[in-house]
Amino acid sequence: MTVVVVSFVVCLLFFLGVGIASASRRKNTSEDYLLASRSVGPWVVALSAVATNNSGFMFVGLIGATYTEGLSSLALMGGWVTGDYVAWLLGIPKALRKRSEEGGCATIPSFLGHGIAGGEKVVKVAALIVLAFLGTYAESKSFFHGHTYSGNPLSAAVALATLDVFDEERTLEQMKPKIARLEEHLLRIAELPRVGDVRQRGLLAGVELVADRRTKEPLPWQEQWGQRVCRHALGEGVWLRPLGSVVVIMPPLSVSLDELDQICNAVYNGIAAAG
Repeated sequence: MTVVVVSFVVCLLFFLGVGIASASRRKNTSEDYLLASRSVGPWVVALSAVATNNSGFMFVGLIGATYTEGLSSLALMGGWVTGDYVAWLLGIPKALRKRSEEGGCATIPSFLGHGIAGGEKVVKVAALIVLAFLGTYAESKSFFHGHTYSGNPLSAAVALATLDVFDEERTLEQMKPKIARLEEHLLRIAELPRVGDVRQRGLLAGVELVADRRTKEPLPWQEQWGQRVCRHALGEGVWLRPLGSVVVIMPPLSVSLDELDQICNAVYNGIAAAG
């Protein structure tokens, strides 16, 4: 336990020192925010880029590829590292930096659009993509495009095995009483003053919260009503997911009737507590 505490404190102090050093040297410019004023050495840039670029794949994707393909997946990483090294030898990073400095480009879109006819269109399209994926919460512009393990080979293998279990245990045939129980709860939830609409498809449901039940006026996004309901439900041992002001009920097909009761009661209590 002592080793864990000491290691944690050392790491915390290290990153605190990095933060203080960074704050003391910062400049209030876009180039400093995006590129640290181009003052960082090439090895640090390379380490940062590789850590950011590969960490998710190495800890999730590569493990899944190894599980399904065996040791041959090592060739994938070998090719990846070799490609990066060859690009380095060919001077591509140096040329990119030189030309971006000459053109005063601080981002990839501005670099791609610099010096070509219609280049401003490249920048505008890139800006639209950024807004779609990185809009603020209050703007409701986030593009809900998927989940952490989408397309992962290990997850895909588990999904295929799950379909086999569906056939063996006749899972879908056991859904009717669960769907009926969910519908009963939704009828009760629909009577709450803040509920403007309830939608159900099988064992999936969405409960939409509104400011005015009669006019269906939406609630302000910045008030985070969906999150407030889900935080309350978490206190009752139920982990839910909001999409804005819509509380999503999406239990696993293996859920029992008692568990379904607990989930729906937590939703009801959460909406009532939120106001």
